[in-house]
Amino acid sequence: MKNLVLAVAILLVFAFGVSAAGFDNQFRILLHGQKTLSDHWGVAGWGIVLDATNPNPRGLLLAGLLYKDESRWVEFMGGSFFDGSGEEPLLDFRFLEKSLKPFEGWLEIAYSPGSDKLLIGPSAVVATPISLFGAPVKVGGEADIFVQDRVISGGFGPRLVIPLPVQGWFVATSYQFKDEGEDILRTYLVLNF
Repeated sequence: MKNLVLAVAILLVFAFGVSAAGFDNQFRILLHGQKTLSDHWGVAGWGIVLDATNPNPRGLLLAGLLYKDESRWVEFMGGSFFDGSGEEPLLDFRFLEKSLKPFEGWLEIAYSPGSDKLLIGPSAVVATPISLFGAPVKVGGEADIFVQDRVISGGFGPRLVIPLPVQGWFVATSYQFKDEGEDILRTYLVLNF
C-alpha cells in the first residue's frame, strides 16, 4: 500500500506541477488487443483517443498482422485517424522487444499518406524495485520524431509506467521537451488484452 501511495503521489505531483506551468497537457486512452491464431502469427488492433481532454477529440483505429513470441511482438497495421472533419489513412508498424533485460524497447513507425507525414517513436523503460499489484513500476524515456516536407521536428523526455490493480491496465506519464512549440505532458491510460 505504501508503494501505491508513493507512486500515485509522484504521478500527481508531476502531472499537476507541469500542467500548471502552462504546458500542453494530453490524456490518451489506448485499447490494445492481440490474438495469436497459429504458432507465432495472429492479428492485432488498437483503438486510441489521442487527447480525451480536447472538446473535439481525434481517434485512431488500427488493425493488422501480428508476430509474437516470448521476447517480442511485431505488428503491421493499417487504419485511420477520425474526427469531425473526416478520416485520414495511416500505415503503422509497432515493435516491442523484451530480450534486452532489464530494458524493454519500443518502436513505432507510422506514415500518413494524406499529410505525407512520417512518425518515428522510440522508447525504452527499465523496471524499478518498486512493485504494485504484482508488477514493477517502470521508468525510462520516449521520443517523437516527425518528418514532413523534408523538415524534422520532435521531442524527447522521461516516462513513468505504473501498473493498475486490474489485469492488463496501466498508466504511463511522459514529458516531452519539444524542439518547436509547447512541451507536452502526456498521460496514457492503457488496456492490453
